[in-house]
Amino acid sequence: VKGDVPPAHEESENTEPEHKAPAQPIQVIVQKTVSTQKVIGFILLGIGLLCCLLALVFGGGLLIIGGYIIFCSIICLLIKKYAGLIIGWITILLIFFLSPYVTGVNMLAIFHRGFYQGSFSINHILTAALWLFAFLLIVLTLRKFRKNKHK
Repeated sequence: VKGDVPPAHEESENTEPEHKAPAQPIQVIVQKTVSTQKVIGFILLGIGLLCCLLALVFGGGLLIIGGYIIFCSIICLLIKKYAGLIIGWITILLIFFLSPYVTGVNMLAIFHRGFYQGSFSINHILTAALWLFAFLLIVLTLRKFRKNKHK
């Protein structure tokens, strides 16, 4: 363990082997490492709890955000495989269904002709960013499952 190696005794054919002391058992120290996913889960849990505490002072909006961050931290801590993809898909689906009612950003608006006429707004940028995020999730999901299929 320390790197000290006892000198080797050479035995000749004419001599009898000396009585050796019984070897001491080798102690192996195993360090358990915490995965990056668990570290991220604990960080998210701390941020979520902080948001919930700040919601007591600044209002309920932070409570919704803190609750969702705590939900994501639980996914990170409990699910071993594909936690990032699961969180990504849940997030994009929630945004897809809830954002038209909460923010006015509608991901389906890009399919309407009126979306491309008139002025350029922050809704256009957010819609494009959400579609880019959805496309990235699709690509990452396909790559992950193709990689597992070839194993």
